[in-house]
Amino acid sequence: MNKFIIALLLIAPLVPGAWGNGVHVGGSGGSVEYEFAYVAQTIANFVAPCASSSTCDLTPAQRAIVDLIRNGAARDLPGALRFDSASAHPGFPSALYTLQDSLVLINVDKLYTKDAAGEWQSMPFNQVIATVVEIEAFRISRQGLGVPGVDVSPADLGKSVAALWDRDLIAINVIGSDARLMAIGGTLLVSDNRKVTDLSGAVLDSLKCWDEGDHPVSIQSIQNLYWVDDSRPSPSGSGFIASAVGTIRYSCAHSTLVGTLRLFLPFEKLPDHEIGLIEKDVRIRVDTIRRETGSER
Repeated sequence: MNKFIIALLLIAPLVPGAWGNGVHVGGSGGSVEYEFAYVAQTIANFVAPCASSSTCDLTPAQRAIVDLIRNGAARDLPGALRFDSASAHPGFPSALYTLQDSLVLINVDKLYTKDAAGEWQSMPFNQVIATVVEIEAFRISRQGLGVPGVDVSPADLGKSVAALWDRDLIAINVIGSDARLMAIGGTLLVSDNRKVTDLSGAVLDSLKCWDEGDHPVSIQSIQNLYWVDDSRPSPSGSGFIASAVGTIRYSCAHSTLVGTLRLFLPFEKLPDHEIGLIEKDVRIRVDTIRRETGSER
């Protein structure tokens, strides 16, 4: 599977739309809304592996949609998203999403649900991927692009793309909050109550190769990610530092190495019990433990 490594990306605050100012529900404070915005902005990277005929089981019409997305058809999608609550604002569509003229109206009531214990749960990230791809497939079809007169099955296309990434996706909640740390292929994301931060570039910068003159090229995968239960107050006293550990596999120019990835993520407390990553204070350490046999080039 092709992996993508995206340079540092901060999603700007969601633009208030005709239906209000991005009302949030539950205890999430809008983390899923920022994940929607992130996937909308980087959707071409998510559908790219499906361009290979051997990767996704797509119809010719669905493959045409994928090609259009890869070539920039969704460039205006992030600015079209509008979030609001149907339960709080009568008249706002109650479905998960509704296409209205050039806008995509998303009902945040559907993004967060309560489990059997009464705890709020955020929509899984793979479902966010599926929904955003489905939305864009509908938008393209409505514009008369793709294969005219052919049923694209946007929902099936969204599920196919999400299933492709689901086998690589690790998503864990930050201790004591609804923010999430997610590894998907070689990309590492932190989703909090104000943005999505891509830490892939910072991780790549922290890598070292064993051989003199060799240099890191790409992150192949991040796996087995979990929180270390040693969350502690930040030095400023206004937040906390969460620690996570995982296994990283990465390529150098002349070899492939495997190591232990250690993340030290400081969060500040925001109003209404929300939190935000303090990106400048993030610490990353990689302890390389072995060279993959036969990887020398």
